[in-house]
Parts: sequence; C-alpha cells; structure tokens
Amino acid sequence: MRFLNRLRGKFSGIEVIPPEIGKLAATKDSVDLTEPSDLSRSSAAMNMPVIQRGEVNVTRSSALNQPDPAHIYVFPASLVEDLARWGKGELTNSPDWFDIRRRYENLEMHNQAKSNPAAFCSALWDRTATAGGWAQVGATRLVIEMVDIPDNAAFAQLMLAAMDFLRSRGIPMAALSHQEREWWLKNRPSTDPWLPPLKVPSEVEFEALDLPPEQERVIARMGPSGHNNVILFRNRRAGYQALIRGASEEDPSNLVDTVWFQFPTLYDLYLRVGEAFCISSPTFVSPDMQPFVPVSPPDYT
Repeated sequence: MRFLNRLRGKFSGIEVIPPEIGKLAATKDSVDLTEPSDLSRSSAAMNMPVIQRGEVNVTRSSALNQPDPAHIYVFPASLVEDLARWGKGELTNSPDWFDIRRRYENLEMHNQAKSNPAAFCSALWDRTATAGGWAQVGATRLVIEMVDIPDNAAFAQLMLAAMDFLRSRGIPMAALSHQEREWWLKNRPSTDPWLPPLKVPSEVEFEALDLPPEQERVIARMGPSGHNNVILFRNRRAGYQALIRGASEEDPSNLVDTVWFQFPTLYDLYLRVGEAFCISSPTFVSPDMQPFVPVSPPDYT
C-alpha cells in the first residue's frame, strides 16, 4: 500500500496486544475478537446467515463467527470521533482529515488488518455501529486505505451502512472514491439509482425569466471541495450557453470561461445542466435553476 514508506513509528494510543495476553489486557476501549462480535451474535439470534438488500446478497464469512485470538485491537478512545472527522473531512476538503488518516497508517495495525481483514472489519463495525453516519464512512475509508476492498461480510455491512448514509444526505456519486463507486456499481440493485430522481418542470410549465442577448446569469456555485467554479448561462447568437467560470491553471488569479453546454433553447439548457447536477451537486443553485435539479441539495453537516 502507498503508506508503507510513510509512517513506521507507533501512533500514541494504538497498541497491538499479543495473543498470550488475551482478554486480560482488554479494556473498555478495546474490541476482543476472541468472542463473536455483536454483529455475528445478532445474526445468529435472528437465524439470518445471509443479508439481502435488493439484489445485494452478503453471505457472512466464517471469520466473523470464528475470530482469530491473535487479533485483539486496542483502538484509541477517540476512534469514532476520528473516523467521523475523516469521513466528513475528506468529502468536504477539511484541512485536518489527512492528518487523521496519516496517524492511523500505523505499520503494526496495517499488518494485522492485512493478515485478517474480516476480523479488522468486524472490530470497526462493533465500534461504529452505534454512531453510524460519518463514522462508518470513515471506517470504510480506513479499511480501503489498509487492505483495499476486502471480500468479507463485515466490510459489506460497513459499506452498505456508509453508502445508505451518504445517499440519505443527498451526497452525489462524484464525491465517492473510485473504490466506493466501483463497489456500489458492482453490488447495487440495477433498479436502485444512487439518488432517486425528482420531477422537473415540463416545457409548458417552464417560466424562467428571459435571458437577453449577450447577458449572463449566475445559476450555480460548486463546492465545498474541488475548484468551486461558478456556473453561468449566456445568450449568444449561436444559442444558449452554460459556462464554467474558474481560475486559470496558468494563473489562479485570472478567471477564465469554458463553454460547458450549448442548446438552441433556454429550456433545453436548464434541463441538461440539471441532469449534470445529479452527478456533481452544487452548493448554491439559483431559484430559477432549482426546479430542474432532479435531486435534493447535498447535506454535508
């Protein structure tokens, strides 16, 4: 993995307990994998060896019910908070998420995660199941950082919970990592879109203000991460254009316009740009543009 040459010292607060110490070394901040996890207990109690969500079938690995006694993790007390800041911070371009990730790229933790990914994922599930939300988004990203995409039931549980949370917040698919996006496209039901579409106005219902020739209208601002470009509409003789206004790569202090779309009618332009916003949602949308955005605005709180 790309972090093998980075941090080789211990992160204060994270230790790997030798197997001979066993349960006697476990604390309230530890996850004892010599016992079945709450996840596997609840599944056994309900007699549900297979989780089914739409067309996504997750068969539980025997590793969840037969954990390796050598894998007892003592996570820092701040684990859940750290993972939540990581999960949210990476999507919102917060300045501290990278430092959190770097602290957890501990070589000993990586070796244990790689030697038994199922046990590692089960331990993370146990610690984040109650908090859910951003903590589970961060947990999936920690696992991916350590062992890429493991094939085990505990990771599938984490990923499904994290993806459901992001979808409930209206987070666009463009915000996912490429591993998360590939996992979703591979495992999602074919009839289940990432974000459910909303009804947009018909051409008869279209009542946007007219856009005089050579005039511009700001219709959206992108963000919170990325280039934070401004999207404008402009009426030219050749048709109606959607422009992306952003900083020049050569000179960031200089703003340049790039033609994004062009259509003969203003209605067609609103319609197409609204469809594009399904993939990359803006943080601001003008009132005349909002009815054409077929998804709810993202919630990064």
